[in-house]
Amino acid sequence: MQFEFASGQIQGKRAAQEDTVDVLLPSDSHEKPGELCRAGAAAAVVVVVADGMGGHVGGRIASNLSSKYFLDAVNKTPGSWGERLDQALIQANDILRTATEKRPELDGMGSTLVGAVVNQHGIGWVSIGDSGLYLFRDHALVRLNEDHSFGAYLDEQVRQGLLAPEHAAMDRRRNQLFHALLGDPIDHYERFAGFRDLRPGDAVLLASDGLKTLSDETVGRLIAEHEDDSAEQLVVRLLEAVDAENRERQDNTSVILVKVRDGVAPGRTPATESSTTVPLNMIAADVLDPLHPGEAEGASSMVDPTGHRSAATRETAPPAAGRAAPAPVMAAATAGPAAETGPEAVTERGSGTAAGRAGGGIVAALLGLAIGLGIALWLYRGRLPPWPF
Repeated sequence: MQFEFASGQIQGKRAAQEDTVDVLLPSDSHEKPGELCRAGAAAAVVVVVADGMGGHVGGRIASNLSSKYFLDAVNKTPGSWGERLDQALIQANDILRTATEKRPELDGMGSTLVGAVVNQHGIGWVSIGDSGLYLFRDHALVRLNEDHSFGAYLDEQVRQGLLAPEHAAMDRRRNQLFHALLGDPIDHYERFAGFRDLRPGDAVLLASDGLKTLSDETVGRLIAEHEDDSAEQLVVRLLEAVDAENRERQDNTSVILVKVRDGVAPGRTPATESSTTVPLNMIAADVLDPLHPGEAEGASSMVDPTGHRSAATRETAPPAAGRAAPAPVMAAATAGPAAETGPEAVTERGSGTAAGRAGGGIVAALLGLAIGLGIALWLYRGRLPPWPF
């Protein structure tokens, strides 16, 4: 088998692009850097989609750091693919903690992440958040990874007949996340569970939640109707279909598509002249010190100081049907009434937790000031003139 791949993004109606997509052509040994590539064909690829949160700057930095550190760890960590993927996700989370310690103004940033290896064994993955991993086979699209969003919980309630579909669709908490990379200890993520087989004619799709503008049925039908297209052509079709919906608040949308083809896999073959390949060691400065990129001699920065890209655990089960879901850790503000079931939002995905913590600190400070004034007035009331009422 050989794997033809392509990636692409649109910004939607958002003020900035906070998603990151990366494809790594892993090296044959842990000493070699591997290569980042936008499109091409190879015997094996590691693919990542990360959706950042925490404000325009924080979201860009969080998704970029998470993706780059994940890939660097996958490429350098010895052991089985399961050990490499699991350890890479942990390291992607750790870098967010390190980043916020160096730059406290980034406190509250976070990211989803779905990372997968596609090779002769099939596909294996780890994920956290709501970015999707799908398998297209026999004209049908099936989601492979867990969805850690409140929307998935609501949809399950609908399937169980416990919630009306219209209430689930309009609930403003649909984009809240139960789990994400935040730099804090991870309470749950989807661990590597072995390889799922692939066969010629299959397609693997990774996407941020902006693709949910299209239903799974629509995405599957689009791929089926154009299954002879190249991976790059299919990526363009998917993004154009999202854009054509012209949603008022269309989110960033990022996709990676890998087509499984028959035949002997090439080593590393660019698919088109527009393909770009970057040695992974060229981002070494960002991997070692992501907040001060370009300091290592000969390094080429992939992340600038504001987070722009220079180029285009304790495991727990998901909530059972009919039971209250755990409190989400992040959320996106959306229009519509809240359903009568489920927890209240604790933070907003667009602004991150920093704003919530700052607001809580202000309230606490004002409350403390009021209490202090009250005690002072009580202690010295005898020295003050009589109350005029």
